[in-house]
Amino acid sequence: MTVPMWDTEEMANDGDTVTFATGDVFEPGAESIGLHLNVIRVPAVDRGDPGGIVLSQDPSAGSQVPRGTTVTIRVTIPDS
Repeated sequence: MTVPMWDTEEMANDGDTVTFATGDVFEPGAESIGLHLNVIRVPAVDRGDPGGIVLSQDPSAGSQVPRGTTVTIRVTIPDS
């Protein structure tokens, strides 16, 4: 299976549509396609960051992995 591209923690949990140059694509949430999600929260760098923004994911979006793989995402926590 292909690891989706998630923009936010909410998207990684629930799925949502991402707009690519080629058009809109629905990216499913991790659990709905049999992936496990490990979330690491890090402080936001930019002022006004609402938090929950995916900074990186491992394995990266587009990687081919077996069902049951754990995908680790690093997401921002709001700047206080």
